[in-house]
Amino acid sequence: MTQEYIYHLKEDDSNLHIFYIDYDLNDDNQIIPMVRDFEDELFNDIPVFAFGETRIKKRIKNTGDILPIVREAMKKMYAIVHGGYKM
Repeated sequence: MTQEYIYHLKEDDSNLHIFYIDYDLNDDNQIIPMVRDFEDELFNDIPVFAFGETRIKKRIKNTGDILPIVREAMKKMYAIVHGGYKM
């Protein structure tokens, strides 16, 4: 496996979100992707993607605030993909 990284970004890609999927060896010494870590990171980034980091930090006052914000973010993203989800 190589440690080479190639970047193909343009100046207008400043809003680009990049996720790196790490790999590890399983019990059979096979190289496998760490998909669960990727899924957790992606799920955690959804509210920031939908609302922006500053706005999220202002809205989260305690741990009970997180789930409703994630639900709202998912609905907003669904609306973009499917053209008009009503909240």
